[in-house]
Amino acid sequence: MTSISKRSERWSLIGGSALAASGIAHLLCPRAFEPVNRMAFKDRIRAHVLINGSIETGLGL
Repeated sequence: MTSISKRSERWSLIGGSALAASGIAHLLCPRAFEPVNRMAFKDRIRAHVLINGSIETGLGL
């Protein structure tokens, strides 16, 4: 492999890991994310936080 592709793989792993970690944080501590989501979603805020966390975790993995 060339150094550019190794670097690209490394950044992909870092980005995916960060996204998965953010998603897991949504699932483990949804209260921390509720104030931000309250601005966009008026009803069922906790459900939106958990759905968002699930999507982020899946995309990161």
